[in-house]
Amino acid sequence: MNIRLRWVLLVLLLIVLVPLTGCGTNTEREAIITFTRQALQIETKRVELINWLGGQSSGLTPYQHWLMGKYYLNGVAPNAPIPPSGLEGMSSLTNKLLLLDCPQSMQSIKDSLVSIYNSEIRQFQLWQLNIASGVDDSFYLEVNWQNLDEWEQKSWWLRYSNGGIAMRQMKDNAWYKAQSFRRDVYTQWAQILKDNGIDPAKEGLTDLVPR
Repeated sequence: MNIRLRWVLLVLLLIVLVPLTGCGTNTEREAIITFTRQALQIETKRVELINWLGGQSSGLTPYQHWLMGKYYLNGVAPNAPIPPSGLEGMSSLTNKLLLLDCPQSMQSIKDSLVSIYNSEIRQFQLWQLNIASGVDDSFYLEVNWQNLDEWEQKSWWLRYSNGGIAMRQMKDNAWYKAQSFRRDVYTQWAQILKDNGIDPAKEGLTDLVPR
């Protein structure tokens, strides 16, 4: 094979490979954006659920407590007010997170979000059971990853089985820790987008725009 023919073959090979390389990069980028958009939609539905429940979990009447139990987990409650169309409970939202396709670069984000959702459900269940003595059973819908700084100095009360009451800082509470973890996940999430040349503002992913 003469030198001229080799150069022709090399040029043809480059013509074929360069578009394929670009396509692969673009596919990864689009996969990241698609996953992010879908995951943030689930996060939005979670906030909608919490807001519809009143955005807090303290000072509830027994009936409100019962409603919270039905709606928070399942999004429905027999013989109760009909929720807004599209309202989903935490069990359904967690399952949707689990079923989301995601590129390898976003797997840690997906796993972290699922872990947070499971933690929130567990805290709710402990709150429902009113676990005492040594178990953190506080459940704070009013605390979220965006207002943590406002709550860091607040205190909460935990009743022990012996009838005593101990005061601990909010930041020692498991619900607070879950929201703190969510804040860290959002920071990491935004960095992954940046590393892949994705501007969340341009893509309409406003929750990941640095504040």
